[in-house]
Amino acid sequence: MQATITLLPGDGIGPEVVAAAVAVLRAVAARHGHAFEMPEALIGGAAIDAVGDPLPAASLEACRTAQAVLLGAVGGPKWSDPAARVRPEQGLLKLRKEQFSLRMQRATGQTVKPTDFGRVRKDVARLKTVMREQQIAAAEAPATTKGK
Repeated sequence: MQATITLLPGDGIGPEVVAAAVAVLRAVAARHGHAFEMPEALIGGAAIDAVGDPLPAASLEACRTAQAVLLGAVGGPKWSDPAARVRPEQGLLKLRKEQFSLRMQRATGQTVKPTDFGRVRKDVARLKTVMREQQIAAAEAPATTKGK
């Protein structure tokens, strides 16, 4: 099995927990022949400190394209000011909303590109043509063998 797992270590004890989980995933991959690609992205206070956003666009895109997300902890005393304009929890809420939206799109089939419909229609038309030609050939075959 091959999979991309986006790592979001976050803050506090999060990086330690994620590092331990990565060690387990690597052991599982080695033992069972799996290949895990594990890009790391920012979330929470670490993201606020680095880029001023609790869930940067690059992190969100990494989560969208991955098959799984491994999330550590978010927040800590450094970012606990309730009056702060940007807080680590906002990154969690944004990620949760995005993940829910993506699950709903997949469940309802909305993630299919509209441009794919034309290609699918052409494929269906080709299949119908081939099936019709086979029916005509099958209908004519007994008539030609009887006449000989």
